[in-house]
Amino acid sequence: PVWAEQTVIIFVNVFISFAVGCATRVANFRNVPPFAPLIPVITIFVIQPLYIVGLIRAFGVRPYVALGLILCATTPGGNGSN
Repeated sequence: PVWAEQTVIIFVNVFISFAVGCATRVANFRNVPPFAPLIPVITIFVIQPLYIVGLIRAFGVRPYVALGLILCATTPGGNGSN
């Protein structure tokens, strides 16, 4: 059934995220430049929403669909960042 597939997908995603978090050490971040965290912040909160607004205007999307697109675009770890 569909609910079983969805449940398996959720548990696999949670397990992978947990495993990646367990494998992350402070040493992994020692050589990261100080401005590096700004790159995803600017991408998620500036570039992606502007891109989505352009698509919304180009295709004349309905307001409730436009709101959903903008929310997905500005959600860290959401659909747009994958």
